[in-house]
Amino acid sequence: MLKGRVIAENDTAFLTENSIHRGIYLIMPVQHLEKLEDLPDNWWASFKQLLPSVPNMTENDYNVSINVGPVAGQTLKHLHFWIIPRYNDQPASNIGMAGLINIVNQG
Repeated sequence: MLKGRVIAENDTAFLTENSIHRGIYLIMPVQHLEKLEDLPDNWWASFKQLLPSVPNMTENDYNVSINVGPVAGQTLKHLHFWIIPRYNDQPASNIGMAGLINIVNQG
């Protein structure tokens, strides 16, 4: 269940703070969808409209992440995009997607 405060919204999407991880946000379609392929093509304009409303986005560095399906880590049965602002004093894991692929291939 979504428990975070809604920060911004438009007709087809909304931006909310993550109720578990402070400083991380979610952009979600208003329409109940579970898979990326169900998302209407014109929905991306709503996503782009909400992105500047993410708090503390003083830098242009951020991660956008999505988990589709339980094996990929999706626990909320509603499509959502994680928005993770990045800061100079908080380095990323530095493994990137290539590192993740290498970890998966070694398993």
